[in-house]
Amino acid sequence: MVYHPDLGWVLIDAEGAVLLGPDGRVPGRGCHTDFYGAPEQMRQEDPYRSRESDVWAVGRTAKALVLLVEEACRAAAEQQHEGDWVAVVHEGMGQALGKLQSLEAMCCAQEPSKRATLEKAREMLGV
Repeated sequence: MVYHPDLGWVLIDAEGAVLLGPDGRVPGRGCHTDFYGAPEQMRQEDPYRSRESDVWAVGRTAKALVLLVEEACRAAAEQQHEGDWVAVVHEGMGQALGKLQSLEAMCCAQEPSKRATLEKAREMLGV
């Protein structure tokens, strides 16, 4: 996110890109939680945020959804006392989970230049 004096807080996406400097970066860590903050935001020296930082956060959101589904499957299996129930749920959710896991992989490369674009992530999700 970037703070603009006239607009307030703006997500660094297609609309907020005009607020970035010529190198596409904004110095500093910005507002984030550790789980969603990109590696370049966490650096002790010269932290920055960019469109690629937003892509990282999208990937981490996908990871959070995968973890939630897996936890729900485990809890339901315990409640039902049926280990096979997890396999059935995973089978039904397999395509969605696979897509979320692929999204995380393409958005969370350690090197910002190797991450997908937001447009590519939207395309993958069909939105």
